[in-house]
Amino acid sequence: MNSKHIKNIVIAIIVLIIMYNILQIYLRRYSIPAKYLKNRVLWVSEPEYFNHSIANGVIAMRHDKVVRNNLINNIKCMYTQSKTTLWIFSGENFEIKKSLNLSCEDPRMFYYKEKYYIIGPEPKFSEVTKVTSVEIRPHLVVLNKDLELESNKEFDFTEFKKPVMQKNWNLFTDANNNLYCFTDVYPKMKIRQIDLNTPKLYGGFERDMTSFFPKQKAHLRCSTNFIPWKNNTLICGLHLKRHLNVIRSLFFVVQDTYPFEPVAYSKTYSFFNQQNLVEFLTCINWNKDKTKIICCVGREDYNSYNLEVDPKDIEWN
Repeated sequence: MNSKHIKNIVIAIIVLIIMYNILQIYLRRYSIPAKYLKNRVLWVSEPEYFNHSIANGVIAMRHDKVVRNNLINNIKCMYTQSKTTLWIFSGENFEIKKSLNLSCEDPRMFYYKEKYYIIGPEPKFSEVTKVTSVEIRPHLVVLNKDLELESNKEFDFTEFKKPVMQKNWNLFTDANNNLYCFTDVYPKMKIRQIDLNTPKLYGGFERDMTSFFPKQKAHLRCSTNFIPWKNNTLICGLHLKRHLNVIRSLFFVVQDTYPFEPVAYSKTYSFFNQQNLVEFLTCINWNKDKTKIICCVGREDYNSYNLEVDPKDIEWN
């Protein structure tokens, strides 16, 4: 290979790098138009501290007090056979309380009747492709109030059709403290009752949402639990996903009792001012005095943030 060929190859590589960076900027800014949602960083994971990337943390509120437990799972590395480690933090300074060697992709954590419930699908490593994938095998992990493991069971689907989407399920309670599971939002909103002992989903409803939400140019999916809002309503976070894993968020409000009639949805937001492709909102909760919303946001599947948002800054459609 002569020097001219080498020079051409180098130029081609440089052009490709420039084009890739331009594409990244375009996708971040324009793939999903979003407004910046002002926030204050309360806590951020440091990957170097854990010797691996940390992503998509969630919070569980205990006895309706200040944030007490923060559950974070490490990202599954492609081409690497790795188990998920669930790190549980405690207190306002998020000191490590416990680590659990459990397989659970993007878990959600909920405190209900003196127990912690972790819900999420189990990753499976393929010996053929050498890639860790997520099968439609949702599990329910139960911890007691001292964070000791009580059970880890796969959901029973003998009486209920196995869903297409296996992630981003969220447990929540209505105004009467009845427990439900929010599994889908678009094109149909699906909320089920849940048997925690089996575990299995049953009953509930499916509601067509194509007329409530405008025609979606991106995939609209569940993200967070519901929490009490105002005027007998509940609020949760949803996420929009488009083009090479660009993810942005919006908020969704429903009535606080069954059948949870839709009320409103917000503008689409970026927590980091469109600087990243992946901004994955996984959990919301009120702070101690219920004046600010704490948002758990995964950033580029690398860091996990707890961000404080003033509800007055949320604009509605």
